[in-house]
Amino acid sequence: MFGPTIVNRGIRSVMSHLTHTLSKENKAFFMTDDLKSSKPRILVLGVGGNVSIGILRAIKDSDIDAHVFGACVQKYAAGFYFCEHTFISPMAMDKRFLPWLKATIKQNNINLVLSGVEEVIKVLTTVKISTEVCKILTPDIKTFKIFSDKMKTANWLKSHGISHPKTLDLRKHLNFSELKSVISLPFIVKPRMGKGSSNVSIIMNEKQFIDIDQPNLCVAQQLIGNTDTEYTCGIYRSKFNYTEIIIMRRLLRNGSTVMAEVVENQLIYDYCYKIAETSKIFGPLNIQLRLCTKTHKPYCFEINMRLSGTTSVRHGFGFKDCQVWIKEMLFDRGFRKDFDVKPAIAIRHEAEIFLSKNAIDSINKDKPTMM
Repeated sequence: MFGPTIVNRGIRSVMSHLTHTLSKENKAFFMTDDLKSSKPRILVLGVGGNVSIGILRAIKDSDIDAHVFGACVQKYAAGFYFCEHTFISPMAMDKRFLPWLKATIKQNNINLVLSGVEEVIKVLTTVKISTEVCKILTPDIKTFKIFSDKMKTANWLKSHGISHPKTLDLRKHLNFSELKSVISLPFIVKPRMGKGSSNVSIIMNEKQFIDIDQPNLCVAQQLIGNTDTEYTCGIYRSKFNYTEIIIMRRLLRNGSTVMAEVVENQLIYDYCYKIAETSKIFGPLNIQLRLCTKTHKPYCFEINMRLSGTTSVRHGFGFKDCQVWIKEMLFDRGFRKDFDVKPAIAIRHEAEIFLSKNAIDSINKDKPTMM
C-alpha cells in the first residue's frame, strides 16, 4: 500500500511538473479497513503518466469520497502515492491486459475505471466492459478515431465549415514546391498520429523538408500565429444538456505546460462551443488552437478526446471536468454547479515524492492482487 503510512507526512509531494506549492498534499488517502462500505471504488490506469496523475490529484482535491485504486505497467509510478491500493498491470496492447482488467474489476468490486493514457483509452473504446455496476469512462469510438488523426481532424473541421489550418497528407508524396505553393513557407510537419508538440518541425527551406524522418507518417500544415497566440481550451459537454468551457493561455517548455492563465475571449468561446456541439460527444475534450495574427480568427490544430495534462490545473481554477464526469457517471444526475471558474494563473514546478523501498519492491507483478 502506498500513502502517508510510508511517507513522511510533512513532505510536500507530487510528480514532476506539478501545479503550485502543495501545502495540502499531506491529506493524501489513508488505507481503510472498511472495504465493504458504500464508498465508490475508482480505478485509474496508467498512473505513471502526467494525465493520469492529474486525474488522481483532481479526485483527491474533489468532494468525491471514494476508495482509489491505481495501476501502472512499472513500479516506479509517482501516481501510486495518491492511491490506497496499487497494481502492476500489463501493457494496454498486451493480450493479457483485458483479462487482467476484468479480473481486477471483479475481484475488487470496482465501480468506475478511467485513464489519461491514450494507448489505454484506445483499447478501452474497442471493448464492452461497462456494466450497471462498473462504468468505463471512454470517448465515443468513432469520434476518437477521427480526432486521433490530424488529417482526419482537418477534414472533419473542413466538412463542418470550421476554420482550420490548411493540412496536406504527406503519404501523397507531394514535393516541396507543391507544398510551398499551397501552404506557404514556413510550414509545419508533424506526425499524423500522436499528441502534443512531439516531433513537430517548422520547415523554412527544402533541405529541412528533405531531412524529415518518415514523411509518409506525417502531415504538412499551415503555420498559424505564434506561441503568443496559442490557447488550450477545455470543454465538458454533459449528457444533462449543458456545456462548460475554459480558455487558457499557456507557456510550454519541452512540450509541457509550465504556466497557464485563465482568459476570457468570446470569439474563442463561440468557436469551441461550435466544435463541441457539432461533435455531439459527451464528456471532456481539449482543443488546441491559435489565433491568426492578421484576422484574429481561431484555427484549431488539434483535438484530444480525453482529460488533459492540465486536469489538475483546471480543477484548481474551478473547471472541475474530471470531478463532474465521475460524479455524473456514478450518480446519474447533473453537477453543473461544481463548475466555478475564477481568473487565476498557475505556475508549475518540479518536486519529488518519497515512497518506501519495501513497498515498491513488494508489488506483485504476476496477478492483480491488492497490496
